[in-house]
Amino acid sequence: MSKIISILTKRPKLYGLVVVIVIIIAVVAYWNFGKNNNSEQLLVMKPADFVQTVAVAGKVTPAKSVDLGFNRSGKVAQVNVVVGQKVEAGQVIAQLDLSSAVLDLENSRATLSKLQEPADKLSLVQAQNALASALNAETKAYSDGFNAVDTTFLDLPDIMTGLDNLFNNYNASTYFTHDWALSDAAKADRQKALA
Repeated sequence: MSKIISILTKRPKLYGLVVVIVIIIAVVAYWNFGKNNNSEQLLVMKPADFVQTVAVAGKVTPAKSVDLGFNRSGKVAQVNVVVGQKVEAGQVIAQLDLSSAVLDLENSRATLSKLQEPADKLSLVQAQNALASALNAETKAYSDGFNAVDTTFLDLPDIMTGLDNLFNNYNASTYFTHDWALSDAAKADRQKALA
């Protein structure tokens, strides 16, 4: 402590600054701790509703819920209940706009009545012509197929003679008759052709 006092006496400005700081600390301490903080307040009691507010964050879910669905899509035309209202089984809760369904029904009835009408002569003649054309095309296809098979059978003896000359006539080519000149694939193909 004597060292502090000797330093302060050597420097009077520093001494004055320390004194000012000590005074400020004393004043602040008096205002905060020295005053009587137990000041009395006067409260007046009146009869009133007791209200307590609680702030909570979260998601509210009902105890019971039911998903509703319609057999077809459309616009909701009428809602017969309000939120929170109790409903019974079978009670109509909402109705769809039926105008599009009525329009579909009328279109279906018109199509049915048109199909039930007898065919006119022009449509009948066109259908008969289409049937005759299809039968002619079938007959021509059958005839063309029969002719192709007939031609193949007529050409078969020449084909067989050519194959016999190719594989069994040693004058045809030495490459086809000697095994040493054929690859394994060629040998297998020759055996299939001979069979």
